[in-house]
Amino acid sequence: MQITESFELHDTLNPKIWDGNILKSDVEEALIKIVSEYISTSEVITENDVIDVNLVGSNASYNYTEESDLDVHIVVNMENISCDPELVQIACNSEKSSFNKNYDLSIKGIQVELYVEDVKASTESNGIYSLFKKEWIKFPTKIENIDYSKDQNFINELTEYKNRIENILSTSSRAIDIQDEINNLYNMRRESIMTEGEYGFGNQLFKEIRSLGLLDSLKNKKYELSSKELSLESKKLGEHIMKKYRINYLLKEDYHYSIIDSDNPDTAVNDVVNYFTPEDNCKILSVEECNNQGPQEGPDAGLSNLLITSINDEWTTISSYNDLVISARAEGREDIAKIIEDITNEEVNHVGMLQTALKLVSPNVSNVQDGEQEATEIINQENTQEASSI
Repeated sequence: MQITESFELHDTLNPKIWDGNILKSDVEEALIKIVSEYISTSEVITENDVIDVNLVGSNASYNYTEESDLDVHIVVNMENISCDPELVQIACNSEKSSFNKNYDLSIKGIQVELYVEDVKASTESNGIYSLFKKEWIKFPTKIENIDYSKDQNFINELTEYKNRIENILSTSSRAIDIQDEINNLYNMRRESIMTEGEYGFGNQLFKEIRSLGLLDSLKNKKYELSSKELSLESKKLGEHIMKKYRINYLLKEDYHYSIIDSDNPDTAVNDVVNYFTPEDNCKILSVEECNNQGPQEGPDAGLSNLLITSINDEWTTISSYNDLVISARAEGREDIAKIIEDITNEEVNHVGMLQTALKLVSPNVSNVQDGEQEATEIINQENTQEASSI
């Protein structure tokens, strides 16, 4: 097999990014904007957690090509965020993938690749530039050309990857399968850089796969499948009339309610129940259609709207944590799954607190009071029955 991406060694740093050895001001501004946007949307790290932001890899060295990414590492002390840094890394990787899907991360035609790195990790890169200090931490040196085109192990590995990717492209029908292969490629690259440096076997293999167009083919296939899945889901939803249902329930004997969009009351109840564990002792009291309920005109309608939005955001966060629990268990990390479940329970408590606040200002407060009265009657009735059975 012919190697398409040759090792390019230049006399100067990439002129699209650098003025000699100085980072161009417009590039610096664009990178800071991307990093700031990531941090502002993160639910794991804050601005105070960030120690530095580093440029690494080929575009911080002399061996860049037209296909080289702009590798940006956000450096944090993960032990200050959690007692389990590995948990933080999993969460950050998940957020980074989501962020990359929602934003076009490129500067002057160069793709930007974000990564959150623990300060204790040792990044192997020929060049490391600090965006915060505006100076080189490690100035790059010119390294002798490594010719992988004559390395039979490299050729065999590349052939194996090429055959597997082409098979996935021709047979896979799920976007998640494609994403798994994309993640495998990026993990191979990251591990190679961390252990062997940017000229390592795995990183050069990644670059060759990318140069052959296989990485782009995977991304395009994933986009195509994701679009089809979303279209099918939209069509499926379109076949039903979505309604709003109010679910009144007890959570550890405290009254709560949730407003759920669903095509039938049973599904709405399941959406609520599935958020809790058996230990939460969730007991459904009643279900009612409430298409006309929700924020209405009134002196506190604006505050009601904000509280309802916050409640919806909490449910979205809980859903994300549930995904993390599934991922952790898939990796055999039950300890991490239990930590996330504890965090999820805290978020559930936040929902209850926000709903209590909503009762104080909601124009529909009379409906809430009716639900509480119904809950009280049920509790009293059950207590009476228990007492009579003793």
